[in-house]
Amino acid sequence: MKRKIICDKCHGNGFVKIEVQAEKKVFQCWICNSEGEISINDGTPTTNGNTSGHASHHNTHSTQ
Repeated sequence: MKRKIICDKCHGNGFVKIEVQAEKKVFQCWICNSEGEISINDGTPTTNGNTSGHASHHNTHSTQ
């Protein structure tokens, strides 16, 4: 199942300050594409392709 985590590089703000030749410069975060979050797959399988986090229920009982 996919979930989002805060980017470790920019700490969620989408920008990174880097010192270049004794001067601090601001760059867009290249890890999260300046979104501040990263989508990861936590390894939890989804049920029947349902990504809402709720299991789908089907009536499998038949009347005879």
